[in-house]
Amino acid sequence: MKGEPLSSEMKRLEVLFDTHAGAVHLYASRLVNNDAEDVVAEVFLTAWRRIEELPDEPLPWLLATTRRVAANMRRTQRRRTALYDRLQGQPQHPTEGLSTDSSEDPLAGLVHQALRRLPDADREALILTAWLDLTPAEASYVAGCSATTFRVRLHRARKRFRALMHQLNVPANAHDKHPEGHRR
Repeated sequence: MKGEPLSSEMKRLEVLFDTHAGAVHLYASRLVNNDAEDVVAEVFLTAWRRIEELPDEPLPWLLATTRRVAANMRRTQRRRTALYDRLQGQPQHPTEGLSTDSSEDPLAGLVHQALRRLPDADREALILTAWLDLTPAEASYVAGCSATTFRVRLHRARKRFRALMHQLNVPANAHDKHPEGHRR
């Protein structure tokens, strides 16, 4: 790209594409099936970025690049599939999957019930500080807000949690060991 006008580089890329796109697409389709067009686009983007480094006979370089791009796409797809599979087993809500068996601890069932009724931001504030034992400063980083904003959010969440627990007829001092009662 240095010293050559942009139009001559564009012309070189056009000739390169017109001459070799069919072969690159054929090879890519054998490697990745449905994503061949994406591979071809990535290969020629790479060629554009390295236009000055291309050898005189560019087809072997293009096909080697095609193989690497296809391998990267397959790895990405495997990772995406593995992540999707892992996430399928995870609860959608932070309180899902937690035991609410009141025979073990009747208060725990009421705590989970109250948490489910809270807005997401309130539930997050309580879970980050009470269950994950983060300081408000640490939790604010996770929540993506300032420490002051998080402290206000936490104060309001505790207030709402207390009100819900009261609605569930839980004595005020009964939940000192649970999310609302945890203080820093």
